[in-house]
Amino acid sequence: MSCSQRHRYLGCRAARALALSFLTAALAAGPATAQDRLERFELFAQGGVSAFTRAAQMFTYFWPDSPDFFRYFRFREENSFGASGRLFTGLRYYLTRNNALEASYSYSPNRFRLTITVTSYPPDPLFPLQTEFFSWPMAVHNVAFDYVRYLPAHHRLHPFVTVGLGFAVFEVDYYGQARFAANLGAGVDIPLRPRIYLRGEFRHFLTQRPGFTGFTTITHNFVPSVGFAIKF
Repeated sequence: MSCSQRHRYLGCRAARALALSFLTAALAAGPATAQDRLERFELFAQGGVSAFTRAAQMFTYFWPDSPDFFRYFRFREENSFGASGRLFTGLRYYLTRNNALEASYSYSPNRFRLTITVTSYPPDPLFPLQTEFFSWPMAVHNVAFDYVRYLPAHHRLHPFVTVGLGFAVFEVDYYGQARFAANLGAGVDIPLRPRIYLRGEFRHFLTQRPGFTGFTTITHNFVPSVGFAIKF
């Protein structure tokens, strides 16, 4: 074997060894690279319960029975939105593994209930206690834009917290009224497959009551839900 042939032979052996080394390194690094790759987008769909707080107010009306005697009537007005189910869906965009932005929409079929109670003083059989009940079907639409922060994972649990702003639309008899809304919440993701997660969370929405209720107070909407999230 000449010197040039020997160098060619050694060069081929070195090239094969180098190629084999690169192939082995690529196969070893392949799963880790796929595992470390950040899926930027996520779609989620959840279902749960939607419960609102009540509101009540009282006012007094004076009625002269005679020039020297006044009877007064006390009115108590209470309105409430009943508890119902809620559908919750949206999209998350991951800035990093622990920080994401979220846009969501939720729908809740509901009822607007109004109770008016009238009492008179002094008590009089001619003016007995009267209570009137009214109820209308109502739909609540929520649109929210949130910041999501993931906390350190515990085994297979990936907890997170959310805070955001948006608006709520209350619809009664084809009449809708929008109100500014804020929300905060917390939840946890449990991986089922590489890109599929089981999610449970609790959201607290704070919204001003619509004008048709006769109140301007803040209503609290508590929403526990569970569903699935897919990352891509």
